[in-house]
Amino acid sequence: MKSQQLVALSILFLVSFTKCTIETVEPVTPELSYLNAEALINLDQNLSYKADSFLVSISSNSEWTIESQSNWISTSTSSGANSMEVRITVNTNMNENFRTAEILFKVKGDVLDRMSITQKGRIPGKPNFGLPTESPFGLVSNGSGIELVDIDADGDYDVFTINYNQFSYFENVGTPSAPDFVKRDYSSLFDTLTIYADGLEFVDLDYDGDLDLVTIDEFDIYSYENIGDKFNPQFKDRRFSLYGTNLAGQDLHFIDIDSDDDLDVYIINNRVFRQQSYFLENIGSKDRPQYKIDLNDPFSRENQGTGISFADLDDNQIQDAYIMNNGIVAQYGNIGSQTLPKFGSRINWPHGLDDRYGLGFTFADIDADGDLDLFSIDKKVRFVENLNL
Repeated sequence: MKSQQLVALSILFLVSFTKCTIETVEPVTPELSYLNAEALINLDQNLSYKADSFLVSISSNSEWTIESQSNWISTSTSSGANSMEVRITVNTNMNENFRTAEILFKVKGDVLDRMSITQKGRIPGKPNFGLPTESPFGLVSNGSGIELVDIDADGDYDVFTINYNQFSYFENVGTPSAPDFVKRDYSSLFDTLTIYADGLEFVDLDYDGDLDLVTIDEFDIYSYENIGDKFNPQFKDRRFSLYGTNLAGQDLHFIDIDSDDDLDVYIINNRVFRQQSYFLENIGSKDRPQYKIDLNDPFSRENQGTGISFADLDDNQIQDAYIMNNGIVAQYGNIGSQTLPKFGSRINWPHGLDDRYGLGFTFADIDADGDLDLFSIDKKVRFVENLNL
C-alpha cells in the first residue's frame, strides 16, 4: 500500500513539474534620446544684413530646449517636445562687419545639435527714395502731423496722426518688416482727453522708461504724462507751457543734438504772426531740464516750415535737419560735429524725392531693412521707401 502511494505521488509530482514553465524576462534597454535640427534655408550662404526669419525643423523623441548665444538672434519658443518647427529671427546688422553666432539645441542639458548663423554687415549706401504710395499699409488718415512710435513696446511701429482736434491711433498688427495697421479707439490710451494740435511727438520726458506725448499749436506747447508703463500706456491731463518756455509753433522735435545726454528741442513755425524758428538747448540735466531759448533762428529766417525732423541719411554719424513747408522738403546739412552742431545752407531735397508731399512728416525704418523711410501727411498719408542704392 505504501509503495502504491509513493508511486502515485511520484507520478503527480512529475505531471505537475512538466506543466510548470519558466519564463525568461529580457532586460529593457531605455530608448536613447535623439535630436536633429535642420534649417529650411541654405545657411551655407551668409544671411543678408537685413532683418529676416526662417524655419528650423526639429526631429526628436524627447523634451528639448533652444539657447541663442547672441541677443541679435531670437526664437519663437525656447523649449518643446518631440518633432516640430521653430522660427528663428535675426535683427538688422547695422555694423559694416559680418557677425556669427550659434544656436544650441539641448536635451536634458546636453547639446545634441548646434546651428551656426553668419550675417553680412551693412554697407552704407546712398539714400534714394522711390515713388510715393498713398494710404500705405492700411493708413487712411489726414492732418498736419504724423508720428511713428512703438507705443506698446511690442517691437514694431504704431502710428499716430493729428488734424488739430482729430487724433487717430493705428496699431501695427503685422510685423517689424511687414507692417499692417488697424485703426483703434484711442480712448483706451487717453480716456476722455481731447487732443488739439498741429504737430506731435512721443518722447520720454521724465526718463521713467515710457513714452510721454508732447503737442504743439499756434498758442502753446502741451505735454501729456504717461502714468502707465511702456507696455500699457495711459496718459493724463495735459500741461501748458512746457517747462515755462511760453513758445508755440507748427511742429517740434526732441533730439540730443549736442550729445550731452539730455534732450534739446527745435521748434518750427510758418504762421504769419510767428515766423520765428527756435532752438531750446537743455542746459540742465535729463531729469531736471532747464531750457535756454536761442532766439537766433538755427535755420535762418528764409525757411519757415510746417514740419521738422532729423535723420542721418548719409551715414556720417551726424544728424541733419529736414524741414517741410507745405510739401516742399529742404535739407540743412549738419556741417559741425556730434557735440557742436552747425547747420549749413538750405538745399532742396537731394535724395530723389520730388516735392508736394504734405504738411507734416517723419522718418522711420518701417520695413526693418536698416535705412530710414519717409512718411508724410496732409489730405492723405504718403509713404516713400528708401531704396538705399
